Parts: sequence; structure tokens; C-alpha cells
Amino acid sequence: MKVLTIVVVLMLCACGSTPKKNEIVGVKQGDEYYAVDHAAKEAIANEDSKEKLVCKRRQVTGTHFKSKRCTTASQAKREREETERSIERNRGALNKVLTEERKGN
Repeated sequence: MKVLTIVVVLMLCACGSTPKKNEIVGVKQGDEYYAVDHAAKEAIANEDSKEKLVCKRRQVTGTHFKSKRCTTASQAKREREETERSIERNRGALNKVLTEERKGN
């Protein structure tokens, strides 16, 4: 009985993650398939010809696997700018700590 319950639960979970009909789950570029993020799905669904899709393979930290993902050029730019701001904030905080340590010694 326990095995049957587990099997039924697993089947229901698998059905819940099945993509909807006509839902875009990936794109093919050359011989490779790439996952698409939310911004890319919207651009494709709206047939927005102004939005350029950018597909990249990225090395995932802590594994030998590479992540393949497509996004729009504008979303990639926003992510890059946010990353740069985060790096600058961290750099500023580190410089502040180091300056305070030097003054204290």
C-alpha cells in the first residue's frame, strides 16, 4: 500500500511539472537546446522582433556541468548592471573595513 501511494504521488508530481500546450520551454541554436527565461518567453510569445535573444553556455560553480540559457539582450544587460552594482557595494564595504582596521592598528 505504501509503495502504491508513493507511485501515485510521484506520478501526480510529474504531471504538475509538464509544460502547458504551446508553452515555450526552450530554443534550438545550432545543434544545442537552450532553456529560456521569463523575459525570453514573453518576447517570443509576443513576437517582439525588437528584442534580440542572447543564448549562452555558462560554467556552473561547483560542478562540471554547463548551464545553457537564453534571455533577451535587455534582460542580460539589466542582470550585468545589477551584478556590477553588487560588486561595487561589496568592494566599498571591504575597503571601509580595511581602512578602519588600519586606523585601529
